[in-house]
Amino acid sequence: MKGVLFSATEQLTVFLIFIALGMIISFLYDLFRIRRRAFKLAGFFVHIEDLLFWLICAVLVPVTVYAVHYGEFRGYLALGIFTGLVLYSLLFSKAVMDFSVPLVLTVKRVFIAVFKVLTKPLVLAWFFIAKILNGIFKVLSVLSGKAARKVEFDLFKVLRKFRIIFFKK
Repeated sequence: MKGVLFSATEQLTVFLIFIALGMIISFLYDLFRIRRRAFKLAGFFVHIEDLLFWLICAVLVPVTVYAVHYGEFRGYLALGIFTGLVLYSLLFSKAVMDFSVPLVLTVKRVFIAVFKVLTKPLVLAWFFIAKILNGIFKVLSVLSGKAARKVEFDLFKVLRKFRIIFFKK
């Protein structure tokens, strides 16, 4: 199959589109960086996230090549993507990160505070029910011995963990 011939104007337009694609890829990478700074994950999930980023790029580039340049990948398209990556990194990346990370962290703190306020009545109800159950377990421990004491111990172990999670200062 013969390649499609493009005029210089069409090639310049395609080159600019691929510069924009490089900038979009860099912005996507910044989104992943923002998420990483705001929400810490274990190493395995970071690898999954990296794989997801590269899968998105692996789909985005060929789809754009097919849609804009009839599936023909030329060297100036790669140069356009690289130029877009560098331009975004030099011009916008620091500003995006400096603005977005504190914003996301603030929103995260607000959501955590709202969650704690909304769940506090449930936690207090849970502790009230647990105290009632503890009274029942004490009566049972007097009547039956070790088994009820073991259940009482496990219940308070769960309650302590619950209190640590929801009532941190």
